[in-house]
Amino acid sequence: MNKRMQWAAGESIACDRLRQHWREILQRNFTIRGWELDILAQNNEILLCVEVKAVSYIDDIMSYITDKKMMRVRRTFQTYLRKYPSTKQPRIDVIFVQGGKVREVYENVTGT
Repeated sequence: MNKRMQWAAGESIACDRLRQHWREILQRNFTIRGWELDILAQNNEILLCVEVKAVSYIDDIMSYITDKKMMRVRRTFQTYLRKYPSTKQPRIDVIFVQGGKVREVYENVTGT
């Protein structure tokens, strides 16, 4: 499986996981000015931005969540919120997918 297929499959697996936990998927692959949010979802209280990491192996899981990457995700999410205002609490999660299943879920990731 090439990297693009692995990434798309990882996003689909993450979406399935979110649906199982009472989340409605609003949008996938929101792109603005070259930056992308993988998944936007919501429940009654939370507007969720999900960064999906589809990996073949995980040595140091935190090396995938760099401050630079999280800064870009936060800025893109802020742009999304300006375009689509919401009264829900915004939150950023990171979901790691490995071997066709969710391996780790990190909630409310902010970086530094």
